[in-house]
Amino acid sequence: MTVNVHLSGEGIEFEREVSEAAALQIMELSMSNGATAGEAQEDSKEQEEEQSMEVEDDETSLPDSFFNRLSAKQEALLGVLNNADEPISSNELQRRMEDEFDESVGGGRGVAGILQGFTKKYGDDFKVVKIDWGDHQGYYQLNPDRPDYIKEIKEYFND
Repeated sequence: MTVNVHLSGEGIEFEREVSEAAALQIMELSMSNGATAGEAQEDSKEQEEEQSMEVEDDETSLPDSFFNRLSAKQEALLGVLNNADEPISSNELQRRMEDEFDESVGGGRGVAGILQGFTKKYGDDFKVVKIDWGDHQGYYQLNPDRPDYIKEIKEYFND
């Protein structure tokens, strides 16, 4: 029996018929993020460490490794919001990320994905960006309820 395997991602598209045994191996690799059994245990330990980095709602400063762990898109998003004097629309945020940081977002869902990255790294209570809704789109700003976050972000971008 053959199985049709289709892989896609940023900059890659792959489709091929493979044997059932190969398909099972591909599934196992994908479920373990490409790790062998020993590597999967190491990955599990790293994931536990990452989860321990989740931020509690009452935290007043950014996590120690926050700026070292930013993706290019997260850094661009925070940089644009740092430069903004008032909340900016989703469309304006995307335009400025492209213009000022050469980072293409790919629409509103792309912005949501960038923000989801913060949640994945630091937990549901981590709110570095505040979003208000109006005119059928989000308006973004650094979270005014977290003045210490804003201070650290301004120091990072303005130094």
